Amino acid sequence: MFKEENNLYIIDEFLKYNCIAAFTKKELGNMADYINNGNPKINREKALSLLGINDKKIVFALQRHTDKIIDISNGVDVDKLINIENIDGFVTMRKDIAIFTFYADCLPIYILDKKNGAYGCVHSGWVGTTKVIIHKLIDKMIEKYNSKKEDLLIGLGIGIHVDDYEVGIEFFENFKKIFPNHFKTCFKEINGKIFYDNTLLNKLLALDYGILESNIIIDDRGVKKANTFSHRLDKENIGRSAAIITIKE
Repeated sequence: MFKEENNLYIIDEFLKYNCIAAFTKKELGNMADYINNGNPKINREKALSLLGINDKKIVFALQRHTDKIIDISNGVDVDKLINIENIDGFVTMRKDIAIFTFYADCLPIYILDKKNGAYGCVHSGWVGTTKVIIHKLIDKMIEKYNSKKEDLLIGLGIGIHVDDYEVGIEFFENFKKIFPNHFKTCFKEINGKIFYDNTLLNKLLALDYGILESNIIIDDRGVKKANTFSHRLDKENIGRSAAIITIKE
């Protein structure tokens, strides 16, 4: 479960394996450099301090709704992994870094190999979901770290709630073609309006790919109830929340 603490949501199940997987509330401020709001560098450092991991080097990208994921091996100069263009996720086994990805409705997908300690996170809005970035994340863990699917722990959240995610008929028809087995489950109609559940679809895609249901942790309270940033719902004080993941030393 996602436990609230110090204006952060922390995934309990990851902590059991010495992994910190967290998500920031609005109170901690905007976390992304590409949004002109406050001082994101100071905000990121404060988040690390609250988590007790001030010594970690931060890596993050300029996310563009791609399906590209970087592996951060021991030989990589992490000082160059700041505001990288066209990357939407990272995986690593390094204990000296903290991965940040940024959100305002889209879905963070955290991953941890319970056996070998490899971990990562990707950003999956509806575009990333159509590109099945969750499968590419799992593939990257298998390719780089010889992970086994039964050992992978996945956290989904916090993204926009289905009740706040109204979409049009063209959007619905597109997903119907791409995901014929799941579109009925992941959309609902209320008073003639169509609503999409991005979190649920990613859960189903994880199950399709061999992830154990007992290894999937979901927070579906939504951004409004969680008080995290939202592109759709925020009229002012626009910013980005951060998903943070690292290994405690």
